[in-house]
Amino acid sequence: MEYNWETCTKITQVYPDKIQRDNNLAKTTTISLNISNLPIFMGSCKCAFHGNGKTIETAANRTTPYLVNCDTPVHNELPPFPIYTDYITMKLSVVVMRFDIASTNFTLFDCRVHTNCYRCTSSLFNCTWCIKNHLCTHFPVMDCNNNEDFIGGQNNDGMTVPHDSGPNKCPSLDPRKRQDLLVPSGTNKIISLILKNLKPYQKPIRCVFAFNSETEQRGEIANIVDMGGVVIITCKQTRFYYPEDAKSYNVPLKILWGEMYPKQLDNPNNVQVIMYKCEKMSSSCGECLTQHEAFSCGWCKPSNQCSLQSSCTTKDSWLSKNENCPNPRIFKIYPLFGPKQGGTLLTIDGIDLGKSYEDIVIGISVAGVQCSPIRKEYVVSKQIVCTTAPYFGQEEKNSGQVLLTVAMTLTALSDDQFTYVDQEITDITPTQGPQSGGTRIAIFGKYLNAGTSRKMCFGNETFECKIIKERTFSSNLTCVTAPSNSAFTSDPLYMDIDHQRVNSHLTFRYAEDPIVTEVSRLNSFVSGGLRVLVRGKGFNSIKTSLPKMVFYRIDLNQTVTAYYGGCLVLNDITMECSTPKVESSMVTKRPNTPDESGVAFGFVIDNVQDIRNFSATYKAFFQICEDPEINIFPNDKIKLYLQKVNEYLTISGKRLDQIRLELDDVVIKIGKSECNVTSTGKQFTCRPPKEQPIPVKSMLYPEVEVTIGKNLKFLLGFLKYEEAYLVPPVERLTRSRETQAGDKSNSVEGKHLLQRI
Repeated sequence: MEYNWETCTKITQVYPDKIQRDNNLAKTTTISLNISNLPIFMGSCKCAFHGNGKTIETAANRTTPYLVNCDTPVHNELPPFPIYTDYITMKLSVVVMRFDIASTNFTLFDCRVHTNCYRCTSSLFNCTWCIKNHLCTHFPVMDCNNNEDFIGGQNNDGMTVPHDSGPNKCPSLDPRKRQDLLVPSGTNKIISLILKNLKPYQKPIRCVFAFNSETEQRGEIANIVDMGGVVIITCKQTRFYYPEDAKSYNVPLKILWGEMYPKQLDNPNNVQVIMYKCEKMSSSCGECLTQHEAFSCGWCKPSNQCSLQSSCTTKDSWLSKNENCPNPRIFKIYPLFGPKQGGTLLTIDGIDLGKSYEDIVIGISVAGVQCSPIRKEYVVSKQIVCTTAPYFGQEEKNSGQVLLTVAMTLTALSDDQFTYVDQEITDITPTQGPQSGGTRIAIFGKYLNAGTSRKMCFGNETFECKIIKERTFSSNLTCVTAPSNSAFTSDPLYMDIDHQRVNSHLTFRYAEDPIVTEVSRLNSFVSGGLRVLVRGKGFNSIKTSLPKMVFYRIDLNQTVTAYYGGCLVLNDITMECSTPKVESSMVTKRPNTPDESGVAFGFVIDNVQDIRNFSATYKAFFQICEDPEINIFPNDKIKLYLQKVNEYLTISGKRLDQIRLELDDVVIKIGKSECNVTSTGKQFTCRPPKEQPIPVKSMLYPEVEVTIGKNLKFLLGFLKYEEAYLVPPVERLTRSRETQAGDKSNSVEGKHLLQRI
């Protein structure tokens, strides 16, 4: 293929560049593509239309050195249009030898998706609304009557028939009417509406109120008054009512025109009738009197509810929105404590707490001290947030009620008291942690839960200790230390509570981050709980940090899941950890199969990052094995132990030797006593106590329980102690028969024992 590399191949023009989608399944449109620097090629080319994850190819024909013609896809091959849109833009490319050599955008639109004049004539494309046929079309001459009145779209071009254009020319409810029609439930109402651009043939006019699906959709014929330019219609008087307890109920409104087949007139602002009930809209006087005046709601004092004036038994006892509610009440104030220097954001909850900010702006005092309300936090009638002023008294604390004066005449007093206090920090623990930060510190003191804004720092804001836990009924706080660039002892801790600073003499020592250099084992099983000794240095600084051992699993989507096991600091260079319990799918080591790549692990200690992934640093990984199994005792779970013959108890099972278990990894208990483990491997052996131990439960014989690590426990059955002695040769046959009879007795005895369990 010869090619001129001086300029790239480019589609400079597509004609037409957009087309109306045709519902005819077999119909296509030929489009022409002007292409600059189109290379010379052998064979055929194609047009490819890409959209919505789909590619449709059509045959193409090169007619000149710079012109290619091809057909659009048939209708049923096109991807669906996005919801609420009348077009789709596809990528159109020219394909030669399976390569896209040039591409551009190509748009398909469909005027017919619009079902009313406003949307049709507001389209970005050449769409026209035909009034009589009530449809939107790209081909008005074909789809509309010859004597049809056209409303052209705002992007019409090329139409020679005289016509109006644009959505403002559509016959419709007055587009300037943007508010819904409010009607109290249980009233009879005559609805009047203004229509614009109505054509003479658009009669009669019917009003349809769609209360429910059973409503007659043809509606009632309305009276018409032509005012010249606008038409006023009056709908037949209708009773509006709904039985539900809802605040309001929307009734869709339709205005239809025409006799035989009524068509819906445009309602550009979707004006509806809204039925409402004053008594359901407000539960208090203050809420009622602040409803929009269009609802005409007021407060009826005899019934103590929101209502229309006509519904109140005594008209003189009905309060309009221009009056004040007589009984403001305070239900709750919080917080109940704040610093003497003020600055506490005090929240006051209640009812009838004023109808506007101006009603309460100078009317709040707290323990005799002014409290300034915050305008943007004021919730009319329900809630006030104010900022306390300083209290300059010398006593340790000062308590008093909140007094609210509404509109300078009505008052409310809180039941709870607010107390001005002096705070104090008395102690912190721990007093040291790693320099990477993240150490949780418990702060003790007096009234540390007072106020609304709290901030703690060691010396300055660089070493802010972020508060993460506050207890409502406790003066204790918990904060997390910030990181430090080096190990050092901080300046004393201080705390800013609202407008007051609380100083202390307490400092925090940033120690060097702990280092992990060695672990005692690199294998575990699914249930985890095996003891791991962790060696390193700097562990003393994290004794109270609750360090954890962590295993990581990374799935195919690179999502990381962490599994944790607890750790205990033994001294500055040693920790003891328990391996985490993991998913069975994480097994990496099975008998008679090659080991898989191991599981990455690390340690979570405050915010220390260097040891979070120990595997990345030391290339060491844990092998995970399947859980071992222990065989329960046969003979109805009762095992005979002859004290003078069986010096040891032997326990067998499956996969006991897949991990080299230390003696202290296994605990064997017989009743309330321990059986000293003497060996591990393919079997466990232990030396039982000389005397039969007491059972844990009220059983005939002591239970035998094996624990591997911390998480795996097995109940094997029961151990029956018997004394053994040498039998003379003459008596052996008799003794053998007695033994067999005794075994049968043991069997029956075991069954009764298991029934009791």
